[in-house]
Amino acid sequence: KKQIPVRHILYVVLGWLHQVGGGGFPRDSTIDRNILSALAGRGYRYAQLQYGIRLALGVDGRPEPAAAIGWLEQAAEKGAHAALYEIGKLYTDTVRVPHRVDFEKAQHYLERAAATGHVPATSLPAILPLVGNLPHADPCQRNRDPLGWEPGDKKIVEIIFAKHAEVVRL
Repeated sequence: KKQIPVRHILYVVLGWLHQVGGGGFPRDSTIDRNILSALAGRGYRYAQLQYGIRLALGVDGRPEPAAAIGWLEQAAEKGAHAALYEIGKLYTDTVRVPHRVDFEKAQHYLERAAATGHVPATSLPAILPLVGNLPHADPCQRNRDPLGWEPGDKKIVEIIFAKHAEVVRL
């Protein structure tokens, strides 16, 4: 793997300091955006990952999910496996980007992220039906349980938590 030059990491930190207004720097998300954009444009996967996340969240007031997915896909191609998880999350976000929801694509990206060992990606597909972000076979049956549980959902969650406990012990 190619080493990330220290100066690029420092630029990312500088941008973040402007994003949060820390370290005596004025709060200005435009500076953070410009730094990440420049580094991402040069092909640095960590910058592509962070830039994609910032675009998805719209930290400067304007979420851009389509652009975010593009940068996150580039980061994933270069080995930033967390980008696969972020793309999967974007495709399930019914609040911020309801027009982009695509559960099949989400499952594809989350499974790829889980295959790389990304622990949150292993649990998200099981938890989504529980919080109402995945369609159920019969929407009329949705409210029969106050929490929206389907038969077997509790067992799935128990399995997921058991897997997490196993991973944590390693």
